[in-house]
Amino acid sequence: MRSGQNGYIEKRTLTGKQITEIISAAEGPAQILYALLAGTGMRVGEALALEVKDVCGTTITVREAKTLNGLRQVDVHSSLAALLRRHIGDRQSGFLFQNASGKPIWQIDMLRRRLHAILAAKGLEKRGFHAFRRFRLTHLVQNEDAAYRTDWAEKTGLGFQLPAENPIKKPVVGDAIEHINRLPTPGCGFPNPN
Repeated sequence: MRSGQNGYIEKRTLTGKQITEIISAAEGPAQILYALLAGTGMRVGEALALEVKDVCGTTITVREAKTLNGLRQVDVHSSLAALLRRHIGDRQSGFLFQNASGKPIWQIDMLRRRLHAILAAKGLEKRGFHAFRRFRLTHLVQNEDAAYRTDWAEKTGLGFQLPAENPIKKPVVGDAIEHINRLPTPGCGFPNPN
């Protein structure tokens, strides 16, 4: 982080290349978790609370969220959905990210022991999971139409506004839905691990 104009703190987002490096360096469930966070913009607590039943095709239902606005369905790119299906395998129940005893994995373990170790090994600035969330919005801002970004921001429960140079204007609802249905999927912004 560094101070920007007018004294605000500028939080730099990860690049697609950095996301790819982090995901490639991660192993096991951490690799899938980091891909999910970067590909959807979900909060880490939401992702770790997901159960197998919450993943249906290219849609994830968030049932545990920080706020009521966070309870939602999240669209997932088809390549990320395929990665999740492989991770789930033949399981019919349980947490999406669980330890050997079936309990959810610990957020602090994924952060301190895994993510921070990867960032240090790659020579990247130490940061938290919110960097994945910022990456997703930045990817959409740089690669897609304002109507799609507005719809995505609403679906992810993001409650912040972009700087004036990247405004997201709220479109008329009927026109927006019709327009969004015609847009191509913006992709994840990084290649998913195999």
